[in-house]
Amino acid sequence: MPKSQAITIGSYPEPSEGELYPGLVFHMEKKSKALLVRIRNLHPQQEGRVHELEFALPVLPESRAAEFLRAAGIAVAAGARVELRGLLGKTVLMQFGPGRDGKLDVVSFTKPKENKS
Repeated sequence: MPKSQAITIGSYPEPSEGELYPGLVFHMEKKSKALLVRIRNLHPQQEGRVHELEFALPVLPESRAAEFLRAAGIAVAAGARVELRGLLGKTVLMQFGPGRDGKLDVVSFTKPKENKS
């Protein structure tokens, strides 16, 4: 009897709290009161997983959105204009922790060494 050629589809393991996960920014969309960002996780155990984040507009200098921009290599200052297309293809490091609803979510961002301001 020949070996089965079937495969089993697995599920992603939960990200570990405190570990940094690299992610590729592949979609940005400005809405009326929010900035929608999609990041593809590049970590080997999370490869292909997409994280969708929504940041309130306007971006304030010490907000999580500003932290994301700094992680993508953008200098954040009041009055500055940011061209969203320039963020596509950037890599950011994401850290997970309990979100507002208690579920694991992206809670902070760090700039990888390759993203220069």
